Amino acid sequence: MFLLFISSSAFAQEWSSRGSIFNPDIGVNTLFLYQHSNKEKDFNGFSFQEMELQFVADVDPYFRAQLILAVENEDGAILVEPEEAYAETLRLKNTLVKFGKYYFNFGKHNLLHPHNFPLINRPLINEALFGEEGLNLPALGAAYLVPLPWYFEILADWGQGNSETLYEDPDKRNQFLSLHLKNLWDLNPDTTLEFGLTGGSAAEDNKLWQTDLTIRWRPMVGGKYHALEWQTEIMGNDTQELWGFYSHLKYQFWERWWLTYRYDYLDQESIQRRNGLMLVFAPSEFSAFRLQGDYNSALNDTRVLLQFNLTIGAHPAHRY
Repeated sequence: MFLLFISSSAFAQEWSSRGSIFNPDIGVNTLFLYQHSNKEKDFNGFSFQEMELQFVADVDPYFRAQLILAVENEDGAILVEPEEAYAETLRLKNTLVKFGKYYFNFGKHNLLHPHNFPLINRPLINEALFGEEGLNLPALGAAYLVPLPWYFEILADWGQGNSETLYEDPDKRNQFLSLHLKNLWDLNPDTTLEFGLTGGSAAEDNKLWQTDLTIRWRPMVGGKYHALEWQTEIMGNDTQELWGFYSHLKYQFWERWWLTYRYDYLDQESIQRRNGLMLVFAPSEFSAFRLQGDYNSALNDTRVLLQFNLTIGAHPAHRY
């Protein structure tokens, strides 16, 4: 009986070990929101904004896979859909190939998930160009890191899908092609400068363009308590005579406290301007309280938003 017990225990340990090896890293992020607007009064009050379930694992020595399921409350109905589901290569020198459904490398903000937005809502120009879900399509992409003295990366994405903002017939599947150039320089040990350019082409002769500039400062001494980021992104659609930009300034003034200001400008038939200010208290990287107020002068819309951001499980690093 003793030998049988030892054998059973050894088998259980071996099975447990194999399970931990093959199980993916799992994380859950949940957003709860309170908002008050003098225009969109139907959405005032408390709401469950979104939940993301993320699964990440190496498939084998050659591929890594990621699946993000979004659980959203839409008009009282709970919807579950894949927000991103893709695989990418691991072994190609200076090159990465990616395939699946994912956010296109069209600028900076389009790559972000809602819990990582600099402010709670999307910039006006991003929402006008790509809608509430962003530019997210089934696609094939590639990135190449050019061997130069500074960081220079070329990223291309080719996909196909639906869009209510890019195409006259939103139910028709159309192709979209984009090319992004990313440059990053270390100005000094505390500061980096990033500059990017993007061109995009969609069906119905839609021609899109984008450029961005980002400066980040975090001192090597005292960087736990102070940091500064200034980011500006300009983009447009020449075919639709639509363009705009946003510029945000994000300052960490204490270990767990942030303050962010953003100015939005959108030229789409009429001009909209919006000013937003947000205060963040983040006890850790797994939780945050975000209080935001903004004002859209064209719509005479004053809005207050309070968001609680909660993460459990694995929490991969965000894009830089």
